[in-house]
Amino acid sequence: MAQYDLRPRAYGLVQGNDKAFVWRIETDDGPKALKWIGRKAEKAKFSIYAHHHLQAKGFPVPSISRTKTGRLFLQDGQRVGFVAQWIIGRPINPHAPGDWAIFCKALADFHNASRGLRLPPGTRIKSKLGGWPLDYQSKISRLKLWYQVAQKKRGFFYSRYRELAPRVIAHAEKLLEQLVRSAYWDWIEAEIAGGHPPLCHSDYGLSNTVLAGNTLYVIDMDTCTHDLPIRDMRKLFETFLGETTALDEGLRQVIEGYTKHRPLSMEQLGVFLIDVQFPYKFFQAAKDGFTLNLFDEATLVEAAQNDLARSRAVALVSKKLKPKR
Repeated sequence: MAQYDLRPRAYGLVQGNDKAFVWRIETDDGPKALKWIGRKAEKAKFSIYAHHHLQAKGFPVPSISRTKTGRLFLQDGQRVGFVAQWIIGRPINPHAPGDWAIFCKALADFHNASRGLRLPPGTRIKSKLGGWPLDYQSKISRLKLWYQVAQKKRGFFYSRYRELAPRVIAHAEKLLEQLVRSAYWDWIEAEIAGGHPPLCHSDYGLSNTVLAGNTLYVIDMDTCTHDLPIRDMRKLFETFLGETTALDEGLRQVIEGYTKHRPLSMEQLGVFLIDVQFPYKFFQAAKDGFTLNLFDEATLVEAAQNDLARSRAVALVSKKLKPKR
């Protein structure tokens, strides 16, 4: 803290591991967060520049404190850290109508404000624009490989996987075909041609937002990358779902809540409705079993049922979608 014009009064470690940690520091300028980012330096710098860009655009993020020499961050080898305002507030309740409206609007505002990011020369750009088909194919290939492994294994988990995987894989392959034939590539080309594509938060949810009064602050930019904003809409959908929430109702609430503030074309919504069906949950449950030996057949079955059920929900929602005028 000697590199800042701040007078620390008290410290407290909030969270930490061998790669990253966050301290809360009481100062003469109010509470601050000292955060060392658990990512490689180039990725960490990109997230800090993205954070500062949003701050400059007036989007509610914790205000970054500059060092005495005017720098946005500290660097120690491959470790990068920074100091920012500590936001005092409460978590969003996505099932409270007022909170949900704020949550949706904040995401739309985030995407609008994120355009125009300019990085210092030599800064590595984080981007997943154009990468979805390869990501789909990679996950499908791993699901197929694990199916071959499961053929030679005994146990309830492997037995369940052998039962479920063929249908899930076929579903994923169908979605890959739909994606490459959709408006995805036209959208990517348009964003790249425009020169200033939006940022995707990639982890927009309850743990990375704080509601202070009627203002929702996004407090963590570590996962920011250039990508289509509908990737964050899928995260919004996952956040909204509760144990009793019908999938089609959840989709409707997400689409209406977001597009009220940031309209999307029917073609763009079509890309979202493809991505929201991809079996990410089944893939994660399978990955936990095959790579980490975390064998939870109940979660595997539930994930397969949930992922496959989304196609029915999408069909119901698609019938009711109307072009934005």
